[in-house]
Amino acid sequence: MHHFFVMPQHINKADQEIKIVGEDVRHIQKSLRLKEGNKITISDGLGSGFVTRITDSGKEEVRVEIIETIKSVENKDKTLTLFQGLAKGSKMELIIQKAVELGVNTIVPIMTEYSVVQLKEQDKHKKKERWQKIAEEAAKQCRRLIMPVVHTPIDFNDAIAEWEEENSKQLHLLAYENETDTSVKKIFSRMNVIECDHIGIWIGPEGGFHEREVTQAQSAGVISVGMGPRILRTETAGIAMLSFVLYEREL
Repeated sequence: MHHFFVMPQHINKADQEIKIVGEDVRHIQKSLRLKEGNKITISDGLGSGFVTRITDSGKEEVRVEIIETIKSVENKDKTLTLFQGLAKGSKMELIIQKAVELGVNTIVPIMTEYSVVQLKEQDKHKKKERWQKIAEEAAKQCRRLIMPVVHTPIDFNDAIAEWEEENSKQLHLLAYENETDTSVKKIFSRMNVIECDHIGIWIGPEGGFHEREVTQAQSAGVISVGMGPRILRTETAGIAMLSFVLYEREL
């Protein structure tokens, strides 16, 4: 079944009816050619999901009836954030897509010392909108009930400052190629990752993190970790780190 997101106010639980508006109407009718009687799944993006049946398909909206409620497998109290150094070209789009598939809740693009991409203020919001759209499409594809959020790109210093303010029952790991004493395996072997309310993963851009940034992050409580003997591309490092978390938390 195809999966869609709607605003919570468009879900009428009393009447067991949901209204779909906007771009999805055309997608349902023209691209997917779904008709009355066809089933689709719908989420409010906050964790509630439903199996539904199309009852009316008009020009401006599609109405569906709720058949059953979907039990969420996502724990809203256990979140996962990717702090991703801005990468060149289409790499960011790939990173965001795969991060959503691997269960990330929030993606914070960060501008670092070695970031080749330095966005002007007016371009940050355009990129954010584009990346959010990619996150939404990925969430639909893997039928997530909670909509991941992509933030507007911020400087590394601001990202560290925000993390320090919310530093409780959290685990933040920064992938660093020069870290030889502490590995991801060591951290996970001595910590119960399942009990962490929030996990943050920090990945540098193509050039990695500057030594000063690593020291700054460590001073704030972020743990720098090595990821093995090979240097990974930025688009690979995030996928690998998130896969480690997925294994520890969900598999």
